[in-house]
Amino acid sequence: MFSRIRRSRFGLQSLALLGGFVASGALTGCAAPTAEDVRCADDSCNEAVSESTDELLVSPINKLRWQVTSPFGDRAELQQTLANLAASNTPIVDMTAGPGGAWVILTEENVYSGGPLPSGMGFWLSLIKSNGHALKAVDINSDGGYVIIADGTYHIGGSVNQLAKDAVANYYSKGWAIRDVETTPNGYVILGDGNRVSYDNTGTQLMALLADRLKSKRRVEQVEIGLDGGWVVISDQEAAVAQASSTLTNSLKAAAKNGKHLSKLMLGEDGGFVLWSNGNAVASRGNVMEAVEYGAGGQNIWERMDFYGIPGASISIIEGNQVTYSRGYGVLKQGEEQHVLATTVFDMASLSKFVGALTMMKLDSDGAYDFDVDDSIVNTAVDNGHIDKWLTAGEANPGKYGFANKDVSTSLTTAHFMRHQTDFIQSGGSPGYQRGSKSLGGETWQYMLGWNCSTTPCDYANADAAWTTTGAGKITSDYDSVNFLIPQAVAEDVSGMEAYELIAKYWTTPMNLKYLHAYTSSRGMDIGKVAWQHGPNGPQDKLFVYPWTFAGGVYAAPMDYAELMILAMNQGRDSTGVQRIPAASIDRMLTADDGNVGFGLFGDRSGDMTEGTDNAFRHNGSHSSRARTAMCGNPTRDEGIVITVNIEGGDRDNNGSNDSLEFINWIRNEYVKATGFNGNCQ
Repeated sequence: MFSRIRRSRFGLQSLALLGGFVASGALTGCAAPTAEDVRCADDSCNEAVSESTDELLVSPINKLRWQVTSPFGDRAELQQTLANLAASNTPIVDMTAGPGGAWVILTEENVYSGGPLPSGMGFWLSLIKSNGHALKAVDINSDGGYVIIADGTYHIGGSVNQLAKDAVANYYSKGWAIRDVETTPNGYVILGDGNRVSYDNTGTQLMALLADRLKSKRRVEQVEIGLDGGWVVISDQEAAVAQASSTLTNSLKAAAKNGKHLSKLMLGEDGGFVLWSNGNAVASRGNVMEAVEYGAGGQNIWERMDFYGIPGASISIIEGNQVTYSRGYGVLKQGEEQHVLATTVFDMASLSKFVGALTMMKLDSDGAYDFDVDDSIVNTAVDNGHIDKWLTAGEANPGKYGFANKDVSTSLTTAHFMRHQTDFIQSGGSPGYQRGSKSLGGETWQYMLGWNCSTTPCDYANADAAWTTTGAGKITSDYDSVNFLIPQAVAEDVSGMEAYELIAKYWTTPMNLKYLHAYTSSRGMDIGKVAWQHGPNGPQDKLFVYPWTFAGGVYAAPMDYAELMILAMNQGRDSTGVQRIPAASIDRMLTADDGNVGFGLFGDRSGDMTEGTDNAFRHNGSHSSRARTAMCGNPTRDEGIVITVNIEGGDRDNNGSNDSLEFINWIRNEYVKATGFNGNCQ
């Protein structure tokens, strides 16, 4: 009898209880977006991808639940059900809540429910279960429509939009499993096996988070869309929220901090929720990313972020000269709910020096230009160029700029500056400008004279000037940001382009690095997708950018920055094997002087960082009260890491150490332990 059922008075969309199944159409989800109909986020729309992401390991030890159930209409019965399941260590397969206090909980063996279920839902849950089908997922939406998913069959009743109906039918017609489903009045989300996800019409931010799984290689564990339109996306152990109460947000953080797997979540009316853990989250053997995330000694990345007060962070892992993981944690801005994605752009601070040095080595190897990094910076001056204007003005009026009455030595080369081997005045660092404020675009020579608009009015700040103290030329290493302002001026003179144009010409355009920006005053960088800068007292009022491009002006997502690191680890070849810069140029860049100093980077140990030395290159970055960064890569092992946080400073534990630096050092320590690096990457 049941094999002939196709529709019911409860709105059955398509059902196969004991026999044949009639598909409602072979759809892949939403159609490819057009210019007039762009509903899907980023560069993806209802992906159905290979089932390549394994489920996070869950150890069935010390099961624990978090719950707030008082707003539910049937509070006592729900609490008793949860208590019984917890006492019996019974995993929850899925759960959902509906209008009026309705709720349904599925386990492998039973169905539990309470409150006023939508008409017919109880009947179909019982019928499907009694006919031997294992229930896998269930959803009640804000309109009282519902979806029941089981092995070999499904039932859709009440007010459920056609997009969702067609998508569910498509999954069944293709034999794809469904482990979670959420419907809204106009859209849906379906989670399949592995990393298969389909979605449509659920809002830009939610769809961007779902698309992020492809770059982060996270498995979306659950999507829960509340009756009020708020939502939670749980990807492995990272939870992102919208319109969530502080109680829910803090409960999600507490679970992750304590290593409890975020197994199932149910959102009810008026902020009610149940958060359930089926066990402890355990790192997979041999997974470097998870080893870093879960740490050791009871500490994991979520616990450390909370301990040090880190609003947002991002990590990229390089293995075998491939970016294997890029994951975001936390939020772009403290107090807001926009989540850090793999594509989120961070202030890279002094990690920009590596990009500057790489660009100088590319310029050196470019036959279109007559330039060598061992040329004297004075002798490379072109008429009316940056070096020429700087030398002319500085020699004519040294008192105005706070210069010593000395001539810049002709023995100083670009290579000396890239190794921080100069006798220049110790500068105050790369001055930051509020984005949108007055700046001197294309006037690098003025910055070399000390021009600074970080305060009002703009003036020549002697502490930020670039000039010799003795005229003697090379001296021992003296790390200073001004040492990369000089190569920037040389590059702009030689090429006739600004620094950001050279970076675009050599790297971002040919390598399609969409999330690396070197001209941050332009509108090319979407300010709404940038990790906001924070000090220990909270977010900065405005975003700061840095015209000293090679010294500290690059903004990037770690995933794109890591692609440039691969050039230094892979003899000038990118992750696809394309030769982007000669191997000899990379070897020169990684050859050490003064113990462990290369071009725009340092060795983890004394000596060269070239192939075969098993010595990693590294660099740290910071902009005071704004951002902190770090990178480390080993050309011998073809492995590396990039770490960014959108805060700098603080000392919550009162141990005299910088909180943001301690957090990054914790990550580096876990990474070194996981990889067995011959050093500490610090």
